[in-house]
Amino acid sequence: VKARVGPGGRWTASFEAATLPDGDHSLLAIAGSGLALSAPQSFKVTVPWFLVKTQDDPIGDDKGPLGTYRYPTAPGFEGRADIESVSLYRRGPGAKLVIKMAKELSDGWNPAFGFDHVCFDIYIDFPARAMGRRGAVDLPRLGSRMPNGADWDYAAFLGGWKVALYSAKGASQAAFGTQVQPAPRVTADKKEGTIEVLFDMDAFPGLPSFDAARFYDTAWDYDGVEGALRPLAPEPADYVFG
Repeated sequence: VKARVGPGGRWTASFEAATLPDGDHSLLAIAGSGLALSAPQSFKVTVPWFLVKTQDDPIGDDKGPLGTYRYPTAPGFEGRADIESVSLYRRGPGAKLVIKMAKELSDGWNPAFGFDHVCFDIYIDFPARAMGRRGAVDLPRLGSRMPNGADWDYAAFLGGWKVALYSAKGASQAAFGTQVQPAPRVTADKKEGTIEVLFDMDAFPGLPSFDAARFYDTAWDYDGVEGALRPLAPEPADYVFG
């Protein structure tokens, strides 16, 4: 941020507060040579999020594309991938998703991010004019494609022990593309059955905001030991979808 210097060396600087995360920050004046010209000035940012849209998802539709999928038979899986709704919030250029599950979250395996027996792939499609190209259409590892002819430019993987963000560059049916940083910040509320996903614009170079972006959310489960999605077979087993 460029500062405006007035009489007596007093200076002012203006910036969009919503571009910063909530919390404590500091600002100081630095000369072009890198020399600090002032002591840090502390300030706090608290900018509210506003709800853009809530997309409801029918409860009990967690049975796959033809309604024939069955959960693994081990305790704790039944109904865990049933999404009730997804809500999009905006604040400045940023975006936040809140995924509401039909059942209370499970944390029986002590996951670092507060939920287990389910994982999510969230696909983000930015406007073609902003990307300058068309994104990927295959959904990596899911044996499916984006619906209604859509494409995706970035994908976030959310698991109880792993959260990562990937570009569509280099993506295929079998794998995500290039991993990018920073990953989304994820918090879970077991009682409310919600998972909050906060995206940082620094992960999307060249894109000024989430204006006109679209999100597509999928749910399955991830085997953290094997480092792979749980398999799908003709019949379910303890840790196999049927």
